[in-house]
Amino acid sequence: MFRRLSKALQRRFRQTTRKVVVIDGVVQVHDLDDEVWRIPIDKVVQIIAWKDDLFGYDSVVVGLRVSADPRFYRAFEEDEGSEVFCGWLNDFTDGAWDALRRDVTFPAFEYKLTHIWGEGRERLDFGFEYI
Repeated sequence: MFRRLSKALQRRFRQTTRKVVVIDGVVQVHDLDDEVWRIPIDKVVQIIAWKDDLFGYDSVVVGLRVSADPRFYRAFEEDEGSEVFCGWLNDFTDGAWDALRRDVTFPAFEYKLTHIWGEGRERLDFGFEYI
């Protein structure tokens, strides 16, 4: 619990240093010019979204899973470039992101995990790990 609170407060009170980029068939996240992760688009097998309560506002998080890895790679709505990423996400999921975004964001301050696209919906009942 304290670890989650600490991370939430760090995200709440720092300026955005992360950037999400979709280029040449690859989704990348950078933090202060260091690459955090990189995924070829054709390796994505599942997309989920959830909302973190950051004690005053909510942050939407998108998780991407690749075939060989049980963990989800995260992109946050406050990441620089998230508007472009969400546009790509909607195109990639044939409109599922726009259709399900409201399911993730409402009601406010309530955790809500939503399966957006791909395989593995049933696995979410058992929890999940993320990077």
